Amino acid sequence: ATASGSDITRDGPSPTTRDQNPDEAELPAFFVTAMDLAPEEHVKVQAAIQRWVDSSISKTCNLPNEYTVEQVGKLYEYMYDLGCKGGTVYRDGSRDEQVLMLKSDESQKPAPAASDNGKPIEQTSTPHRVYPRPKRLAGVTVSRKTPFGTAFITMNSDEFGNPFEVFITVGKAGSDLQAEAEGLGRMISLQLRTTAPQNRKDMLKLVVDQLQGIGGSRVVGLGPSRVMSLPDAVAGALMEHYFPPPTEQQLNLPLINGTLTPPAHAAEEKHEAHTNGVPAHGVISGADMCPECKTFSLIRVEGCRKCIVCGYSEC
Repeated sequence: ATASGSDITRDGPSPTTRDQNPDEAELPAFFVTAMDLAPEEHVKVQAAIQRWVDSSISKTCNLPNEYTVEQVGKLYEYMYDLGCKGGTVYRDGSRDEQVLMLKSDESQKPAPAASDNGKPIEQTSTPHRVYPRPKRLAGVTVSRKTPFGTAFITMNSDEFGNPFEVFITVGKAGSDLQAEAEGLGRMISLQLRTTAPQNRKDMLKLVVDQLQGIGGSRVVGLGPSRVMSLPDAVAGALMEHYFPPPTEQQLNLPLINGTLTPPAHAAEEKHEAHTNGVPAHGVISGADMCPECKTFSLIRVEGCRKCIVCGYSEC
């Protein structure tokens, strides 16, 4: 072993220190780096340590860029054969940013993305790549009722249908409300433009989960159409456009002469469902969702909204 900053070893002066070889550009043959090892050699290193460890351990196997899926599969089988309990692989260049970067690769990095005015986008403020906007995008504009009026939400997608940007217009131009709407649209767009195209729908789902259910001082609509704020309206529009509900399937009811025949006890259930004027399963026409028991049983009684299931009252 060589002491740091010294040329003294157990066998005497070492000929491999930087002080002894200031002009050497390459390491000696007995020094190797992670990129010098073959993938199978990475596995052998982990297997040698795994033999003496009861718990599962993992070591990253650095793979060349041209490594195929089939080769990765064989590599995991090799881990299993050597007794490894787990393993991790990383293919060089599979991400825009990575920990290990060869100096020879730096010259092959893509040129920085250009903005609309032709100037490169500054990358020092964020570690993510900001994807440039194509000259042409297709999208739709929908209108949504909000507590502050009708909002017009434009959702543009790339050629593969992945979401790319969002524009929100509500209220008068120059108003504080329109400024907040524009800021919300810009932040959603920036989040999408810093995400790889194949992952943008997953990212948008996370954005929708954060915006859904945000409440304000006023609401508009009832039941599924209830909108509690501008962010809630935007989340609903994004969900409806990019994550539509599955189509309804026909129920497996018995057919007689080509017509649907309800079960014999359906009439009795329908009669029992409206006992005392309250439909079954907590579904009441014109009722809103109760914030306490989460059933649609909140109705207006004697000038106040009350829940006929749990007794909650807004008064």
